[in-house]
Amino acid sequence: MKKKYKSIASKLKDKKKITKEFEIMLNSLSLEEVISLKLELAAKITKGKLYLPLYASLNHLVKQAAMRFACTATNTHKEASILLGVDYSNYKKNYIKYEVSEYLEMEASGDEQDSIGG
Repeated sequence: MKKKYKSIASKLKDKKKITKEFEIMLNSLSLEEVISLKLELAAKITKGKLYLPLYASLNHLVKQAAMRFACTATNTHKEASILLGVDYSNYKKNYIKYEVSEYLEMEASGDEQDSIGG
């Protein structure tokens, strides 16, 4: 089934959370630097305390981010599963588990629905 999600960057720009300049600076950092910096900033706000079991949560956080990316970078759920390198049934389970549709707003065009059917 065809789907069309707005890119994550576009969504964040619409909410005025990022700018083109921010994207340029972010792109100059490695993924490891981005994650480390985000954790450092979160810890600074909470005076060194993160309110989740960090190491145990990493697998979930990274998979959720990858699912969101795959859905915005492809045109169908099948293509997203291929991009992620998982079989379609596993993809469907993870799509629900990681609440992808709740995060990504569908761009409504006609009667299109976000369906993850078999």
